[in-house]
Amino acid sequence: EEEEEEEEEEEKEIPAAEHLRSQPSSYDIEQKYSPNRSSECERLKQRKCQVKLREGSKTKSSAQESNGKTKNIGYLAQHALFEQIPVLSRDIITPDYCYCDLQDGADEEEDEAPKINAWFGPEGTVSPLHFDPQHNLLAQVVGYKLITMYSAEDSPSLYPSPTSMLHNTSQVDVENPDLEKYPKFVDAKLVKCVLSPGEMLYIPPGVWHHIRSLSGSFSVSFWFGPSSAPQLMKKKSSR
Repeated sequence: EEEEEEEEEEEKEIPAAEHLRSQPSSYDIEQKYSPNRSSECERLKQRKCQVKLREGSKTKSSAQESNGKTKNIGYLAQHALFEQIPVLSRDIITPDYCYCDLQDGADEEEDEAPKINAWFGPEGTVSPLHFDPQHNLLAQVVGYKLITMYSAEDSPSLYPSPTSMLHNTSQVDVENPDLEKYPKFVDAKLVKCVLSPGEMLYIPPGVWHHIRSLSGSFSVSFWFGPSSAPQLMKKKSSR
């Protein structure tokens, strides 16, 4: 009887619909790895993260703990791990999509091999809101990541950095937005998903995305196709 009661309590921990139990939803995953996050608003109040800008291939995030202290989180981000340790590349298969003819009449000199990078870190690592100039296939190997995306059409509401080096990075902290300083941010429409092990997400050039690891995580990104940076910047500056 005690075992049956324990099973019933476990079932009540995640108030999800019965037909969703066989496959975890984004709500289930967030509750599992962040049980105190009962809602979007409450989550923003309970946990504030300040993300330092990416330096080379390493990123450090500082997270505020419940005791008020700040801890640094190491993040191996955008790292050419498979060039550094070639033997690991045997476990990685580049998707055929990376070799599609994406631009008719493109010069052969512009064709480059896909850029393959590794992303490895613990729960709580964050990639701030930004867009990529190339096509991106993000493959999740281990762990879960919460991805928040915005259309390129919403760029004016996302306040791109005015500096040339960070032109593809938003000034808004998505998880704790300063709406007095960035009032148009409320007009931006978002799409969220949780990327699970064995899944891969296609992110087109110019699509803004913010990524948070919900657990220890290892991901591989494949950037491919001609760079659209000049065209993207021209469109954004004309708005």
